[in-house]
Amino acid sequence: MKRTLFSPITIRGLELPNRIVMAPMGVRVAPPTGEVTGEAFQYFLERARGGAGLIMLPSGGWARADVAHPSVPIGRVPAYETGSAEGHRRLVAALREAGAKVGIQLQHRGRQATTQLFGYRPVAPSAVPWSPRAEVPEALSVAEIRNLVERYGRAAARARETGLDLVEIHAAHGYLVSNFLSPDSNQRDDEYGCGVEGRARFLLEIVARIRSEVGTGFPVSVRINGSDFTDTGLTLEDSKKIAALLERHGVDLLSVSAGINGSYPLTIPPYYTKAACFAELSKEIKSVVAIPVVAAGRIHELEVAQRLLDEGWADLLAIGRALLADPELPNKWKEDAEPRVRKCLSCNYCIDSFWEGGGGCGVNAAMTRERELRPEPARRAKVIWVIGAGPAGLEAAWRASRRGHDVSLFDARGEPGGQWVLAAKPPAKEHFRSFLEYQWQEVQASGVKTHLGKKIEAREILESHPDAVILATGAEPATPSIPGLREAGQSRRGTCWEGRFPGVRTAS
Repeated sequence: MKRTLFSPITIRGLELPNRIVMAPMGVRVAPPTGEVTGEAFQYFLERARGGAGLIMLPSGGWARADVAHPSVPIGRVPAYETGSAEGHRRLVAALREAGAKVGIQLQHRGRQATTQLFGYRPVAPSAVPWSPRAEVPEALSVAEIRNLVERYGRAAARARETGLDLVEIHAAHGYLVSNFLSPDSNQRDDEYGCGVEGRARFLLEIVARIRSEVGTGFPVSVRINGSDFTDTGLTLEDSKKIAALLERHGVDLLSVSAGINGSYPLTIPPYYTKAACFAELSKEIKSVVAIPVVAAGRIHELEVAQRLLDEGWADLLAIGRALLADPELPNKWKEDAEPRVRKCLSCNYCIDSFWEGGGGCGVNAAMTRERELRPEPARRAKVIWVIGAGPAGLEAAWRASRRGHDVSLFDARGEPGGQWVLAAKPPAKEHFRSFLEYQWQEVQASGVKTHLGKKIEAREILESHPDAVILATGAEPATPSIPGLREAGQSRRGTCWEGRFPGVRTAS
């Protein structure tokens, strides 16, 4: 098979080792001010070691142009100070040493900001909220627009000074630049509105300002929507015209995504959308430009990824959630070891946990906890019994065994998986089964002693004296609020085991 996926590509003098881009994703591993925590450092380093050719850091701190209302002088904006620069330099150096190039996305939230979160009213090209319940943004004056153009330029200059290899302007997903591009949110009648070229003026001025700051040898990328997927928003034909304008104004790379708040399909496509769901958009945009184009949207399978490149639909692939699920995905693809991939389910637990203030993945317990959950050798090997071969029991078993413990796994049923077997039954969720297949493979590879169809009695624990018992007999299912139902079907979880034996823990 032609290995275009792992062939290098050069973007304005920057050579990437392969065509896999880790998409910029907001994760709760660093404060909004942009300091690089130990967790953030390890999170990105794992993905660089895993083989991604380009790591795109999400906007944060000094890389965000929305850190203050444009009326606040730049000198009073903390994010333009140099406090976090050293941490970024160390991070970039480590990622480069691991084999990846590093870029950062510059963004402004536009009308999707809130006074409660940021301390100032959201701003937009026009006073049009993104939903009837959202805060009405302030329409930017021409002077404020030029102020923001300057901020983008300064942020790009900081990126280059910090050692990054590339900057990307976020012009998609309903944020500020996207607001200017869309006829739905841009209803201006001055030079920043009135037709595709007027609506693109803000973005083109940002590109020019960034180029004046970073020079001719530094790559500049723009992420745009191929379509807003709304009745009155940006269309594919609009986006093709904007793409051609960007190429003429010196942009080196176009990353094509889609969707805004309230659109269908969604910006972050869930499990019931098709694979490579935005790739038709990148194909169309690639037909009108000569610069490299990045495709995005549920590119989780090697065969799909390779086909997009072989058939000329894109030059690079932006992969996000699949690299949360398995940081080693690129290396495993390169080694033709896709059966060993911990596959993303597109369940969007990562999104739910983000909005709840955390960061997690439905299939990768170590996501954002890479240092904490690295399977280091145990100081003393123990005999551990894991009771229950559902997802929690399988995960506990292989991780403990990988650390050097003597692990036995029991389940009364004749097959592993527990309630997850049922979770993989509904139409469009059949691929959820892949998580159990991955876990079972890890259990077998790590040397766990498996005893399916074996129900453990209390006396067996007392007679055998394992050092620890992990009780993983299943989570409580959600119960509808029907009077008397909970009492009638009261779960017995914990009534037989918890508190009776030293070392017994529950895991759900």
